[in-house]
Amino acid sequence: MRVRLVAGLLAAVAGTAIGAEPVAIVYSLSGSAWIQPSAGPREKAERFHWLSADTVIEVDADSTVLLALVNGNRYELGPRTQATLAQNGELRATAGPLRALPSVPPLPHLAPLAERPPARVGALRIRGARIARLYPNQGSSALPDQAVLSFEPFPGSASYKVQVEDESGNAVFSAETQTASILVSPGVLRPGTRYHWTVRSLGGAATGRAEADFETVGAENLAAREALRRTLEGAGDATSLALLAEVDGSLGLLSEARTGFAAALAKAPGDAALQCALARVEQVLADAARDP
Repeated sequence: MRVRLVAGLLAAVAGTAIGAEPVAIVYSLSGSAWIQPSAGPREKAERFHWLSADTVIEVDADSTVLLALVNGNRYELGPRTQATLAQNGELRATAGPLRALPSVPPLPHLAPLAERPPARVGALRIRGARIARLYPNQGSSALPDQAVLSFEPFPGSASYKVQVEDESGNAVFSAETQTASILVSPGVLRPGTRYHWTVRSLGGAATGRAEADFETVGAENLAAREALRRTLEGAGDATSLALLAEVDGSLGLLSEARTGFAAALAKAPGDAALQCALARVEQVLADAARDP
């Protein structure tokens, strides 16, 4: 399911077909530009386009593109610039002004868009009244030591029993909560691991139940994200915060992406692209919560 969530969050994945690995992102766009992938039609660039190798970028007159490569290099492509993303993750300009910007730590590794197997095959479906809006849900990701499991309050419930199981069905976390969210104790979840969790209401006239799957971000990506977060949050400008938010979304960290886009929009309230990005991640979260 994760491919559908990520593809829904990444509004434009130009030149990045199923099985292709993104090597760069358009993280700022003033004016207009065009993108020609190695296979497929030429299309208009949008902010937060992810690009694969051999993609050609053409910037229109009176326009500017800011491009971040997965290796951390960043560039400003000025008016009438034409450049190609090389296989090695570098950028080759064939026309127009190209200016190197201060680099950032390498972006987390983004796996090629491809179907992922579910966290547990053949899991027993919980029957009865359903608790709604579980998160993380349907292949979204969580930070191992900051995983908050949330859901919609169930009418009449005094408290909830929450349990997390690993792929073998072993319970690794179990707790009761009186609120509709709970932080999994730090140190319980392992990086790069898939989990299945259930919630059951307690103390009401009726019992509500629900279950969902999620995975934790891998150790390598955790380290890369943390280095990137320190740099971009330290910069504190809307463009940097938005870049971090989009990277979070690509990792399946939908809640963190929502928070990041909201913070960026607070600094640039009139930015239409940020408004669209925030609305997009809100929609993906809503769609995930509706999945059975």
